[in-house]
Amino acid sequence: MKTILLTGATGFLGAEVYSFLKDRNHNIIPLVRRKSGLKGEIEIDLCANNLKSSISNLPHFDALVHLAAYIDFSTDFNPEHFCANSLATNDLALLAAVRNAHFIFTSTVAVYGKKTDYIDENTSVNPDTPYALSKWLGEEFLRRVCPTYTILRLAGIYGRNGPEHLGLNKAISGALRGEAPVLAGSGSGKRNYIFVKDAAAAITCVLENKITGTYLTSGSEVLSIREMLDIICEEFLPQAKIKHQEGFSETNQIMKNSPRLPRTRAFKEALKSL
Repeated sequence: MKTILLTGATGFLGAEVYSFLKDRNHNIIPLVRRKSGLKGEIEIDLCANNLKSSISNLPHFDALVHLAAYIDFSTDFNPEHFCANSLATNDLALLAAVRNAHFIFTSTVAVYGKKTDYIDENTSVNPDTPYALSKWLGEEFLRRVCPTYTILRLAGIYGRNGPEHLGLNKAISGALRGEAPVLAGSGSGKRNYIFVKDAAAAITCVLENKITGTYLTSGSEVLSIREMLDIICEEFLPQAKIKHQEGFSETNQIMKNSPRLPRTRAFKEALKSL
């Protein structure tokens, strides 16, 4: 059993990770921005000016899983990007280094840029939005200050009640309410998004096995957006048809999943578990 400091514990991925770790009998210390009712939670605002002093007196922990993030894919600069994703990561990494703890940081496929169609371990980073840049800076801070770290560059994450900045989550939520998916554009762009439970399993795997380094974390199945929406209809609304509206043409963005991480399930298999 390990004692784990967990940021973002009430978020979409964080709640799943919390459940995974609890089921495996780890001792979890959730860091939350506001009270949520989680056992043992500690209220800390990661964007507060006094963050360093606030976290200096935290209890003992063996590992720090940093999931809290400010996500915004616009091209507009927002200081919160860098406060939550970069500066807070640096302060937490310094604390983990002092405590000799394993730091696990969830980064993003966005660090490779919007137009990179195939991504493997040799692909160069090209953070072309403020969000992507803030995550890449968080990675760099972590590498420089914390000897024992894992960076997981995650593809888009889908599941029940997932955040709707990923259009697939909007389609899933709508289908569960009986609403047909809406397809903007041709839907020809291919992706290998990752199911939220598989993302949580990857985090648990690197934590328990102390796997360090930087890893690409995605689903195993490559599908076009149109194919995913067809499967959603097939599973939840067999009599429905996809609704179409005008949209931009989509490029592919396919990421090679690291072989060191656990198996991920196919899209239809994931939907059947919802």
